Amino acid sequence: MIWRILAFFVLLFSMLFLPFWLSVVLAAAAMFLFPLYLEAVFIFFISDLLYGAPEGRYLGITMVSAILGLVLLAAIEFTKKKIRLYPEKSQ
Repeated sequence: MIWRILAFFVLLFSMLFLPFWLSVVLAAAAMFLFPLYLEAVFIFFISDLLYGAPEGRYLGITMVSAILGLVLLAAIEFTKKKIRLYPEKSQ
């Protein structure tokens, strides 16, 4: 649990002070390491609230980072289920 909290603060720091691409890489790594890491989507949403502006190349959508976070989370969760080395949850 302490690693998940530490990863949250590292990701928050990276979103505020480091380049966006590095934050995406760190978020993807955290999503892969932790089960259902929704904190990354929350941090991407906060990033959109702080730095988001409508872009013409994204059809005027303001919440580009949050949508990217949701798509990345869905893709990584789907991939984790397909990887043989990732431990399955016991039901």
